[in-house]
Amino acid sequence: MYKNIFFDIDDTLWYTIHNSRETNYELYQYFNLDRYFNSFEHFYSIYLDSNNDLWSRYALGKVDLDYVNRNRFMCPLRTVGITDESMAHKYSEKFFSTLPYKKTLLPNAGELLSYLRNSGKYCLYVLSNGLSKIQYQKLRSGGIYDYFDKIILSEDIGVAKPQQAIFDFAMSATHSLYKESLMIGDSWVNDIGGAQAVGMDQIYFNPRKESHSRPNPTYEVADLIDIEKIL
Repeated sequence: MYKNIFFDIDDTLWYTIHNSRETNYELYQYFNLDRYFNSFEHFYSIYLDSNNDLWSRYALGKVDLDYVNRNRFMCPLRTVGITDESMAHKYSEKFFSTLPYKKTLLPNAGELLSYLRNSGKYCLYVLSNGLSKIQYQKLRSGGIYDYFDKIILSEDIGVAKPQQAIFDFAMSATHSLYKESLMIGDSWVNDIGGAQAVGMDQIYFNPRKESHSRPNPTYEVADLIDIEKIL
């Protein structure tokens, strides 16, 4: 039924939550941020809230990547009265030079990609939001770069999931048809909602088994290895 499988990267294959937390903890100590925050958890909870908000606004086309990157670390600092943008800039540089070299994948991500590639039935593609240089390195660090026939990133084309334009571009760039393609991702809005809007089947990767009242995805799994039962 399917010929073309499109994967999100962050928290679908590459364990962004784990790797980001680990990197932020290292940098929290490196920059002695306990001078300003009650604890790492205090800092990180503020960072997560502001970062999620910025990426949501980016996905909706309300801000660009430059805005996201200028503010993602400045927002937590402002909450404790720090207005020194140079500190946020230094933190950002160190973050992006450290994060993409983390190697941790989601459980069974490598096994699933190996299964799909070895089956000989599918073309595998990446369809992801984010900074191109960073996303490429994440795939290399995780040892999964070579599984993909093409990598399509929002920064390269100036439009992000869930907007239709990036899905249309992906179909054109890979010579694919929606009816023969499948989107796999963990974001309801960006991956599942975006694919549903263009008539593309989806697998919602929901490892935390969060409840939802939205239109049902084509498929839903809590473990990536369960996708082998579908494909």
